[in-house]
Amino acid sequence: MARMASGGRHGLAQSLFQVGGNVGSSLGPVLAAFIVIPWGQSSIGWFSAAALLAITVLFAVGNWCRRERAAPPRAADDTWPSGPICRGAGSVGRS
Repeated sequence: MARMASGGRHGLAQSLFQVGGNVGSSLGPVLAAFIVIPWGQSSIGWFSAAALLAITVLFAVGNWCRRERAAPPRAADDTWPSGPICRGAGSVGRS
């Protein structure tokens, strides 16, 4: 997805994607502490609801990505980038 949203600046998009993941991983426990300490353990359910929403969104994006890969090739004058948009974790390089 980062490659698709990059607008041609693939290195910048990958860098922002990685930094965003690291920031999220580091801020998650801190934000959880700021929520759990004042409101108790029952507030953890709200984090679960947010995680369930994120899972639902990512599942929908994954299905869309699979449909795009299975679709017939687009015309050459189309505005989509060439090559596969969605790649598996084991893919290396461009096809």
